[in-house]
Amino acid sequence: MFSPESEKAVQACVLKLIRDGLVQSAHDCSDGGVAVTLAECCLSGPAPLGAVVRLSSNGLRRDSLLFGESQSRVVLSVAPAHSETVLRIAGEMGVPAKVIGSVGGARLVIDVEADRWGAACRVDADLDTLYDRWAYSLERALS
Repeated sequence: MFSPESEKAVQACVLKLIRDGLVQSAHDCSDGGVAVTLAECCLSGPAPLGAVVRLSSNGLRRDSLLFGESQSRVVLSVAPAHSETVLRIAGEMGVPAKVIGSVGGARLVIDVEADRWGAACRVDADLDTLYDRWAYSLERALS
């Protein structure tokens, strides 16, 4: 459920972190959820860069966790040397935050821990394939 107070806190926190020079990239999870956000993050920028991510189900179904478009969620990339500072500032501002993975390589790997039904899952895609699907799927579908 949308909370204007939560959204205001998240935006204020992200703005502060950016202004403090602690953020390398930021992307909201509003369009396609965290899985699409992570794929877009890997493909944006001057050169594609992969990531390895581990997500906890927190009682959510895997489809909701990966593709849910709930508000007030942002994926930030920060230098490892800044992660503790970012987590501390977020906590001080009342914004839940955690490290979910690392950036690097030529693949996007998302591991989802087992949910309450005991099911885990893995998304593992090379960046060339992700880019191809993102850039040319509509064109192929219309041909």
